[in-house]
Amino acid sequence: MATRHHNLSRFDSPLPSAADMKFGIVVAEWNRDITEALLEGAVRTLRKAGCPDMNIEIKYVPGTFELTLGTQFFAEYTDAVDRLRIQCGTAFCYPVSTIGAHVSAVPNGQTGRGTPMETRGVVAMCGTFGYEMDLGRCSREEKETVRKQVETYKRRAALIANGDYYRLTDPFQDPPFTAWAIVSSDKREALVSLVTGSARAAQPFPVLRLRGLDPALRYRVDGGEVHSGAALMYAGLSFPLVRGDYQAKQLHLEAV
Repeated sequence: MATRHHNLSRFDSPLPSAADMKFGIVVAEWNRDITEALLEGAVRTLRKAGCPDMNIEIKYVPGTFELTLGTQFFAEYTDAVDRLRIQCGTAFCYPVSTIGAHVSAVPNGQTGRGTPMETRGVVAMCGTFGYEMDLGRCSREEKETVRKQVETYKRRAALIANGDYYRLTDPFQDPPFTAWAIVSSDKREALVSLVTGSARAAQPFPVLRLRGLDPALRYRVDGGEVHSGAALMYAGLSFPLVRGDYQAKQLHLEAV
């Protein structure tokens, strides 16, 4: 870029240090050969100023019109672990069908935390569900996980949007795991989700006492064992013990 008397592409003053800064860059996919060159130049300059790659978050939008909308992404909290508390609190005032919840890239641009793709998907399904990331940069395994998550959400979309939301643990009390359930209005179907916290020695075996079921009905759990609603609510549902930080498990219950 240039004016008649000045080349705007030349910046002769010393660059300020960006070592402790975080940057968000919104890139239009229209005319990508041009916008990618601009992106490369911006990233190269930030690196020269000392900004580490993990502090540079890139958001792609379809075209120029959406550039300002893309900037809103950086004002949202997309870290899956933080979203456990955000969504729990938001659901006191708003139904799940109105809560924006999306899977974003890791390390997260706001916290620098890495969480598994499976966990980010389970958390995002407690809302409108979607992806705010460049799927072209995902590995083959991650793309397969995305495909399965989209299939799962399509099957459960009506239940998630119209069902009743039940908190099974309080994420604000730093529990070993956070869990919630969405139960259909006729109580014949439920989706139960669980996300562990950071790994601990002698981790307690996850047992959840469910809520909102019909005690007189019998439910098949993920196409396997059958238990009465009374047993699931008063004795509890056992989850398999998972290792590692921020792991997730999701179970579907259907009355038989």
